[in-house]
Amino acid sequence: MKKPKTVKEAIRMVKEDLLKEKEVYELAVSDPEIFAIRMHHTYGRWIRNECGLWGGGELCNELIKLGIHHPDEMSGYILRRAATELKGEQVSKWLLESIKESHEEGKG
Repeated sequence: MKKPKTVKEAIRMVKEDLLKEKEVYELAVSDPEIFAIRMHHTYGRWIRNECGLWGGGELCNELIKLGIHHPDEMSGYILRRAATELKGEQVSKWLLESIKESHEEGKG
């Protein structure tokens, strides 16, 4: 896994590489803020250490420009953004499946 250089890359990494299926489900039924808090010592630590949030770099500089200065806050921001995006994607997926099922039941 390569080190993300932008917030967008970091969010994609969390969504596609870090979270397990069980966590994606938990996220879909919970608040993104609470999810980010729960993940602070696991994925949050990994993001801070592996993405270079302690030592600067492109990702760190982008977050500083957004007004986020401490690595704990930076990893929390990335986790909340990933959680919010995933939650929206899961809701959309479930809505589409529900509509499809309703449509198929109406045919029968």
